[in-house]
Amino acid sequence: MHWKKWSLAILAGGCLLLSGCQQPKEKVYSKSQIVKKAAKSHKSGEVIQSLKLSTDTSSQQVIATSYYGGTPQIFHVSTRLVNNNQTKSTNAWISSTNTIYLQGNQKWYKANATTVTGHNYAELQGALTANSLLTAPSKKLIKSYHLKRDGNKYTLKATIKDPELLKAAASPIVTTISIGQKQAQSIKQMMKRAKYQNMKVKLVYQNNKLVTFNYFVYLKIGKTYSLRLGQSHGNFNTHNFLKLPTEASSADSLQTKK
Repeated sequence: MHWKKWSLAILAGGCLLLSGCQQPKEKVYSKSQIVKKAAKSHKSGEVIQSLKLSTDTSSQQVIATSYYGGTPQIFHVSTRLVNNNQTKSTNAWISSTNTIYLQGNQKWYKANATTVTGHNYAELQGALTANSLLTAPSKKLIKSYHLKRDGNKYTLKATIKDPELLKAAASPIVTTISIGQKQAQSIKQMMKRAKYQNMKVKLVYQNNKLVTFNYFVYLKIGKTYSLRLGQSHGNFNTHNFLKLPTEASSADSLQTKK
């Protein structure tokens, strides 16, 4: 019995020295491979869009948190408008029929999404679930990325000043952030006078899946205003079965001005 125990111990010890008994090495991916893997589409997730307009003495900020998922895909958008420390919140759902459902204090209302927000369902889907910076990044963006690896965690970062890339990144946010049609038109007019400064991009890929992706675009408007536009993606595949609330099915039609 003692001889058998010693034999097993020797075999086990010898196995550690032999390459055939070692654990397989973890595969290491290149920058381009991580970018390609991260571009994979997701059934659901969470996107936070932000718009901050500032001067030396005041600021206005819009933060829109959108959850998407379900079949067909729907969006649940919670928006906070912060104006000099005063906050106004809205809660809305947008369906594939381009219908927006608004949750009031006591009742639900529905209307055409474009009439209320200034953008449609397809534009929202394109900005949030198929944003080209993530799903089809340009060669310029890929080249600008700097890769840092920590085990199976890969972090890509880039600071970009290319005007074309900055405009392409800012456009989906300006088009779809939930600030109302009049405010959206006002921001678009300001954007025509804006000077694009730079953009910061960050992508984190870990355990063979995309964890987060975000970017922020910085602009100057005249000598007075600074504008920051941001979009952050995360919590992928956590809302696959998202549905409209039952109460929304009995929503009243919202009277809107033509």
